[in-house]
Parts: sequence; structure tokens; C-alpha cells
Amino acid sequence: MVSISNLNWNFRNHLAFFLNLLCFLIKLVSTFVLLILHTESLRAGILPVTQIEYLFNGEILDESSILSQALISKTDIERGDTVSHYKIRRCVEAIYSIGDFSQVRVVEKEIESGIILVFQLTSKIRISEIKFDGNILDRDFVLEQIHSETGKEYSEEIAQRDVRKILSLYMDYGYFNARVRFTVPSKKRSADEIPLRFEIAPYARATIGVIKFIDNLAFNDKDIQSALEIESSQFYQKKTVEKEISRLRERYRQKGYLSVQIVSSQVYNSSLNTTALTFRIVEGKRVIVKLIGSGFDKKVLREKLEIFKQGNYSDYVLRSNAQRIRQIYQQKGYYDPQVKFRITKESKEGVVITFDIDLGKVPRIRKIDFVGNDAFSNADLLRQIVTRKRSFFSFPGLGWLFPEGVFDPMAFDRDRKALEIFYKKNGYLNTRIKVEKHVNSKTNQLHLQLKIDEGIQQQIDNLSFEGNTIFGEDQLVSVISARLGMPYSKELVEQDQRKLEILYDRKGYIYTSIEPKYDESTGILIYRVAENKQARLGKFYIHGNLKTKDHVLQREFENAGLKEGEVFSFERLMDAKRELFLLGLFHSISIRTPDRIDQKEILDINVRVEERKPGSISLSGGYNPSSEIFSFKSMRGTFGLNYNNLYGRNLRVSTKARFGTEGNLYETTLIEPWLVGDTIGTFRVFEDNLQEISDITRARGGIASLIKRLGINNKFSVQYKYQELRQRKRELGTTVSSFGLSFHRDNRNHLFNPRNGQLNEFMIEYAGGLLSGATSFIKVTTDHRFYGDVADVIFANAIRLGFEKGLRNQVRLPSFERFRIGGATTVRGYDEMSLGPLDEFGNHRGDVMFVFNTELRFPIYKLVGAAIFFDLGNVWDEPRTLNGLIKDIRVNQPWSALGFGLRIDTALGPARLDYGIPIDQNVDGKLHLALGHAF
Repeated sequence: MVSISNLNWNFRNHLAFFLNLLCFLIKLVSTFVLLILHTESLRAGILPVTQIEYLFNGEILDESSILSQALISKTDIERGDTVSHYKIRRCVEAIYSIGDFSQVRVVEKEIESGIILVFQLTSKIRISEIKFDGNILDRDFVLEQIHSETGKEYSEEIAQRDVRKILSLYMDYGYFNARVRFTVPSKKRSADEIPLRFEIAPYARATIGVIKFIDNLAFNDKDIQSALEIESSQFYQKKTVEKEISRLRERYRQKGYLSVQIVSSQVYNSSLNTTALTFRIVEGKRVIVKLIGSGFDKKVLREKLEIFKQGNYSDYVLRSNAQRIRQIYQQKGYYDPQVKFRITKESKEGVVITFDIDLGKVPRIRKIDFVGNDAFSNADLLRQIVTRKRSFFSFPGLGWLFPEGVFDPMAFDRDRKALEIFYKKNGYLNTRIKVEKHVNSKTNQLHLQLKIDEGIQQQIDNLSFEGNTIFGEDQLVSVISARLGMPYSKELVEQDQRKLEILYDRKGYIYTSIEPKYDESTGILIYRVAENKQARLGKFYIHGNLKTKDHVLQREFENAGLKEGEVFSFERLMDAKRELFLLGLFHSISIRTPDRIDQKEILDINVRVEERKPGSISLSGGYNPSSEIFSFKSMRGTFGLNYNNLYGRNLRVSTKARFGTEGNLYETTLIEPWLVGDTIGTFRVFEDNLQEISDITRARGGIASLIKRLGINNKFSVQYKYQELRQRKRELGTTVSSFGLSFHRDNRNHLFNPRNGQLNEFMIEYAGGLLSGATSFIKVTTDHRFYGDVADVIFANAIRLGFEKGLRNQVRLPSFERFRIGGATTVRGYDEMSLGPLDEFGNHRGDVMFVFNTELRFPIYKLVGAAIFFDLGNVWDEPRTLNGLIKDIRVNQPWSALGFGLRIDTALGPARLDYGIPIDQNVDGKLHLALGHAF
């Protein structure tokens, strides 16, 4: 008999044997596999990389393509290198960083001579367009609410989220039964783009049913309902309900219920398609605010208190309102108004809060002193601040023109900070300014004293750059304004930092960061440059242009040097945006680029525009300000029709009719901004009836011109003009066929109110000869204007010259073509077109023109300015010889005038009133009222 114990022992021995055998076999197989893998890896590591290929969506990329070049720059492996899986992983990460691929795989193909590395790239599927079927809400509004966007990566999860968002929008507008879903085509039109379509079934819109109010004690239901703008049977809209809650809350707070809480709820009845509204009102305690004191309008002050908006009457809120009252009256000139508050009664029904106000007196500033200012004079410092002592001419009603000497502590504190900034701009980094105020109680006058501790002026003793490889140090120094020996100014250095960033931006290094460091102890200024990678332009995605063709926008970007594959520049992008605004087609233009944090090398641009209405009708009337002021002899009216986007191509067509006592004008103009490339083509037909002294001259004809942009400031134009001229009473007529060339350069800082810069224009016109026409002449005109400013004073100068000569036995040119001067824009102090010799018809005309103007413009107070001017000019008949012209000028010297005027800045430009006084002439002075400067 075999015992149980022996059987158990044998079983355990056999089991242990088999387990040991199994472990041995596993170790043997593992060792064999590792040996094979190690051998293969050693073999692969020995074999060189003979070729690198890039497959984009299954197709081999051409090495010369833009995408290939971008991929090559990201690949840290070259032909001849041994295969390194670490390097391959780094390459994959770098390619992913471009941001255009959803998947990057690497396949190693072994051949006799080595390894072929194949990078298999799958593009991200981007949204080519977004469509809404059945949408009845504003399309742009819906687009702003969803996350999917044209040009961005398509995501089914995001599209589902957008479906829920659109459904929520429709419910907010009362479409409680709306249904929304999204679809994408099963067959894509391209490998990397897909259209996204949202199908919307809004169904019927719900109306408001019963409106209930709960727990309202201060106002009954009828009073509340009459104050609201919603009522039963009106279409439901969540935004309207929220607006009415705000209106009702404000009404409660104005009655003193500061902590009122109003919550609305709705119950939708699907069978009636109505929603019942319930407003639950928790009124809280009523707060009664009393204002005790004299010398102020309690009603006006009550409206300025914040307590009715803050919703409580805590100690902090009451103190802040007391301080607000104090500030309000300090700004009105009360030096030290006292405001105290107290809670005079508190119960379950409400609370009474009383503000006790003692305004005191309004002292006037008699003197402003500076102490300790060695670097700058008192006058220099006064120019930096707004606060002024009382003027001798400060009378009631003239405070807008002459300072009244009112002390505003908040404005004066801003003045103190402005002085500190002024010192810092000039190298005094540690300037401290202490203010002392002294009031003379007897004279009620205020003496302000600013004690200045200037500190030590910091200078730039050494200037250097670190990390720059794209530009040399000489190039960087030429861009910035900082120089050795200059006072150190943080503002100047920050401006230079921006200039350097713009320099790098122009070369596509938009991720360049520049960090200036200044050491006060040594005077060393270092610009540390991290250049980072260069960016190139990807694709443009344009939205919102319902009428305007895509190419109208694209050509403006291309004209700014922004084409796919070109170096990207934010500066050029802003230039293109400015040009788009100048087209006059869009209310708004939004340009979105990928976040700089991502540092993408290829940037896709999303452009969203909101179009203006292309058509307009204009009707205006008035009088010509260049004529006699308030004279009914110069009345006129104008009617115009304009359309700025014909066929969606930005073709501009306009027609205008002007009727007046000085003549009529009828014209039609067609402008093609891109007739030949970026050359502007203009075509105009007109009939102009000009009222002369003794007759009406009619000019009828047409003009065709080409204008070529030459950079930002320059334009070159070619013009052909044909006119029929006729004087009605004398039945005299002629024709003029002319060809003209002109060059225009304008770098003024402002079109209507320039402070600096120049305008230079030269034009030559030839008529007759090969161009036919009964009149033959050559005419040359120039216009040069120069502007400069020192502090707030502007020095403006202009010189205008003209010469014309009849050709081919043309002794005298038509009056319409000859020069005429005098009046508001040439030589002030004289009537319009009243200077120079008289022709046979009694009109002042000439063949040689000279006009010189110089003007000093300076501010007086706020928007009001003044000017002192000198004008000089005349016209003369055509001379036969140069000596004859000199003799004529000596005999008939230029007319001149001195004068002064007032200027007021308006939204339409400066309005001016000038008074010119003729010099050495028995002529009275003359007033001129006009909009815009004389030159």
C-alpha cells in the first residue's frame, strides 16, 4: 500500500521539476530574441542613411517645394549619418511642431548600400468653409459663438460641442423645438480640407404666456408690469428677459432697496408653444440716503453716488461714497471738503444713512513754485503739467480759454507723476518730488510748492549686443536712437527695443525677443537678443466678404509682400490691413494669426471682414467759405450718388451735381484701383459752368488718368484731358486736348493737420500739336510745403510756382486755363481771384504764378489755437523774354499781407478764422472763414 504522504511528496517533486524546466526554456528563448534584436540594431547602426524621403498624404514631395524645405530644416539627420533612433524621435517631434500634421511615421527601408528613411506625413484636416442650412439668426453672430473656424483643424468632438452651442442659442431666442446636426462629405474634395455644414431646423418660435411676480411688496404687479418692456404674446428672448431684470433691479435700488434679488424662471408649454415667466423678488431692507449741507445740487449729487449700484451699505461702501463726494467737489475747486456719514435709524423696515457735507471755500492758485530743480528751468517744468495759476483774464464764461486757477488734487497728482516721468526720460531715474500746499485764509489764495530731489543723472557709457547673428552690430546700432554719452531713458530704450524687433520682423524673425539690461553702477547697456526661428506665410482664409471678391483682399496682401511661402512680417500685415481699410468697403477687419507661443514656422492667416453698404446718397448745401462771409452770392447745393463695389471688384462709380450762384458742376467718375497691377485707373466726364466776373465759362469734357504707387509716400501719374471751353455771352469757344505727367511725394505725419514732414508735387502739361485741339500750350506747376515743430509750436511754409506758354501762334490762352490767385488759400487779405492783371473780359488772370506762405501755429488752450501768417504772391502775363519778366515783376511786385487767425480742432479737421491785412496797399483787411488749413 502506498501512503498518502509519499504521493504528495512525489507530486511536489514533479511539479518543481516542470517549473524549473519552463523557466529555463523562457530564459533561453528571451536570450535568443535579444541576441537577434541586438544583432539587427548593430547592423542597422552600422548602415548609413543613403536617402531621405517625405511622403505627404501618400505622395512624394518635390525637394524644391516650400513644405520640403521646411521639413528638411526640421530633420536633424543627413545622408551618410548612421541611423540613430534618438535622432529620429527628435526629428518627429520637430516636424510635429510645425503644426500642420496629424500623424508623422518613420519607415526604415534597408537596401544594399544602406538605409532609406521615409517620413510619412498625414495632414491635419482643416475646415475649408462653414455653412448653415436653415439658419435664421445672424450668420456672423453664430460664427462668433462656435469653436469651429475656417482654416482651423476639423474635430468631430468640437463640431458636436458646436451643435449644442447653436441649439442653446436658438433656445435663447425662443426656438425650444429646434433641431441641429452637423455633416461632412464622405468624399473629400482635397486631402487636407473639408467643408463643415450645420443643418438647422428652427421650427416655430415661442411667445411669452403668463407673467407672474412673487413676493413683491414695494411695488404692485401693475406698476412692475408697466415699467417693463415685455408682455404676453411677445416673442421670447432670454437676453430681453435678462435686460428687464436689470431694469427692474435698478428701479428697486433707486427706491433704496439696495440688496434686492430678482430671479426669473420659465415653464414651456409645448402644446401652446408659449413659455410662462415667473419673477421671484427678494426686496431686502430699504435704504434712505439723505444729503445734509448747502452749496450743491442734491439731485445731481445723488445721481453720482455709487451706493445705489453697489448693492449694500457696508462700512467700506459708505466710506468709498463719502470719498467720492469729496473727490467730486475737489475737482470743482473746493480745497478741503469734509464729508461724514452716519446710520441714523435701523429697523426691520429699513435704514436711514446721512451724509453730512461741508464744502468749505474754493481758493484760487496764485503761485506755483519749483524748488531744487537745477537741471531744468521753471518754464521747462511748467510745460509738463496741466495745473495753472489763475489768469489775469479769467472772467466768468472765459474759463474754457483762460485758466481759472482751480486746484484739482487728482489732476495735480498726475502732474507730479508727469514730472517724475519727464526726469526719468532725461536720465534722472531716482527723482523724488514732494508737494507742499499753503492756503492764505484771508485772500483765499493757494500757493503750490514742488520740492524736487533730482538725484544723479544716469548716462549710457557702454553699448553692446549679445546673441545677434542675423544682423551685425553696426546694423543694429544704426536702427536705434540710444548713443554713448546720452542720458539713459527707459522709455527711449523700450522704443529702441521695438525698433529692433521691427527690424527682425521684416526678415521674418517674428519670434525674436530682445531684452535690454542697464547697470546703473557702470552705465553699461546691453541688448540680449534671442533670434529664434524664421516664419513663413501659409494660406489665407477670408470670411465675411459676402459681396466683395476674394481677390480684392488677396491683392492688397500680395502688394504688401505677403504671398504663400514668403517671409512673414507683422509690419507688412498691418500695412495690408491699413490698405484694406482705405478701400472704404469694410466696417471692421480682424486678422488672426497662430499664437506666438506655438512658434509655428508656417503661419496660416484668418481674415474676417464686416462689409459696409456699398451705395450711398449724399445731399448737402451751404456757402463757399472762400467767398465773402455770410454772403448769399456764394450759396450752393450738391446731390451725389456713389457705389464703391461694382461687381464686387471695388470698382467705384459716382455721379455728382452741384448747383450754386457761382456756377454749376455735373460729373461722373469711374475708378478702377487695380487697372494694371496696382496702378489706379480713373475716368471722369464733366460739365463745369464757372461764374466769372462778367460771364459764365462752360467747360465740358473728360479725363483719363493712371496713377502708379511708388512705395508708401510717392505717386506718379499720367493724365489725358479733353475739354470744350465756351463763354456763353460772347459765343467764344475752343477745345483743349492735353497730356500731363505729375509726381507727388507726401510724407507729412497727418493729412489735415500736419506737424512735420513735406509735400512736394511737380506737374507738366502739354496741349495741342499731335494731340489735336484748337488750343496749344505747355504748363508747368510745382507745389512745395514744409512743416516742422518745436514743442507745441508748428512752423509751416509753402511755395507754389506756375508757368505756362502758348504754342503754335497761341498768343493768349483761354481764361479757364490761366492762373488766378487771391483769397483764403493763396494770399489772404484780398478777395477771391482778385490779384494780377485784368484780361480783356475783366478777369484777373496770369501766365506766371508765384505764391509764398509762412505761418506760425501755436496752441492757446485745449482745442483752441492761433496763427500768425505772412502771404506773398501775384500772377503776371506771359513774358516774351526773361528780362521782360524781371521788369514786369519789378513794376508789378507781389501782393503781400500780414495777419492772424484762430484755429479750433474739429472731427472734420481744423476750422479757421483768419484776418489778413494788406501791406502797403490802400485796401481794407478781410476775414476768411474756412475748414482746413490754407496750406
